[in-house]
Amino acid sequence: MLTVIIGRRRQGKSTLALALAKSSRRSVIVFDPNDQYGHLKQIDDIGTWMETSGPGSIGRLLATNPVWDWEYLVEELDAGVWKWSEYTLVIDECSMLMNASKVHPALERYARTSPQDVDVILTTHRNVDVNTLFRALATDWFIFNQHLDRDVQTIADNYGADVAEASKGLPKYHLIHFWLDKGGQPFWQIWNRPQDWFVDIGRKT
Repeated sequence: MLTVIIGRRRQGKSTLALALAKSSRRSVIVFDPNDQYGHLKQIDDIGTWMETSGPGSIGRLLATNPVWDWEYLVEELDAGVWKWSEYTLVIDECSMLMNASKVHPALERYARTSPQDVDVILTTHRNVDVNTLFRALATDWFIFNQHLDRDVQTIADNYGADVAEASKGLPKYHLIHFWLDKGGQPFWQIWNRPQDWFVDIGRKT
């Protein structure tokens, strides 16, 4: 599963990301460059943590230098051979590693070739910041309220005018889930019960 969550600050995207990750019932690693997930156990050594973690284990890598820390993380998780499996990786504020035209090669590898038992969940503020490869390959999109014309138009171009129009009227903490069925048929629905997915992430800001 490759999931992208789009939302402005304080809309709930980091909270939703953790809720979705927990539902996978796998080990969860949160790449946390903005120190958002204050209640999660800090991972000091990825290899040791992966050896001792199990289904339901959740930890975070506090990324003080996003690019360097990301490269350390993927060297431990992947190392070119998909060293570890059975985990969900949450990448908060993925725009630090990508934009519409460029993406870190190790993150591109996750999009193109990660095993079926590795899920990736990305969060970012704006749809236009998501690399075009991820727009094409993401299995699920979660879209909070959108108001900028360019963002709304990008949503219309990629997911349909009806989805774009609905995104403009979403109340706080409400969102659209857009996905493609097995046959490639697009579906979407509005999630209007934030209490069903709220988890306390210990946000500091």
